[in-house]
Amino acid sequence: VFETDPAMKPFEEGTYKMDRDDVELAKTMFYEEMGWDVKTGIPKRATLERLGLGYMADDLKARGLLPA
Repeated sequence: VFETDPAMKPFEEGTYKMDRDDVELAKTMFYEEMGWDVKTGIPKRATLERLGLGYMADDLKARGLLPA
């Protein structure tokens, strides 16, 4: 997926390239950590409210875009 700098040494174990499954796993882990919906990448209501953006949650819900 990524091109590497030839001067960059690889990890001691495994490979330094990510396949599609690796990228999807990393994306899922990131979304969960951020409080975003894993399927859509949209922040969950609790996340928006924690950030003081509850009005955005209301707007997303009105548009049918707020994750359940």
